[in-house]
Amino acid sequence: MKDSINIPQITYSGENGKIALEAINGRGIGPKIEYMPEWRAFGWFTGEDRVEWDVEVERAGKYNVEMEWSVSDQDAGNEFVIESGTRQLKGKVGKTGSWETFKSLHVGEIELSKGYHRIVFRPATEFKGGGMLDLRRLVLTPR
Repeated sequence: MKDSINIPQITYSGENGKIALEAINGRGIGPKIEYMPEWRAFGWFTGEDRVEWDVEVERAGKYNVEMEWSVSDQDAGNEFVIESGTRQLKGKVGKTGSWETFKSLHVGEIELSKGYHRIVFRPATEFKGGGMLDLRRLVLTPR
C-alpha cells in the first residue's frame, strides 16, 4: 500500500506557486505522535509533539494557509502554531464533527522568503486530556 508509511522529503512549490504539505511527506517528532496510514494523517499529539516539513519556496511573499484535519467536537479548541523561523501563524482547532470527519479550512496567512524553510506545526501550549487533532495536510497558496 502506497500510504502505509510516511516518507519525509523536501516539498517544492507546485502549480501557481502552491505548496502542499502532506502528512505522508512530513516528519513526526515527539514522544507520542504517529503517522496513521489509514487516514493519511498524523495523530496522537501531545504538547511536546510536532510535525516538520522541509520546503523549497520559489516565490517570496504572503501565503494563505489552508489546513485539513479532523477532531471530535469535545477535543476541539486547542491552540496551534504553524511556524517557519521567526514567522508564526496561530489559531484554534475548530470542530469537524468527529475523528473520522476531515474538514479543510483557511486558517490564516504566513510570510515566507524565497529559499529553504522548515515549516513546523505544533500545539501552542500543553493541553489537557484527549487529542489535539488528526492533521492530514497544510496547503500554502501565494496571495
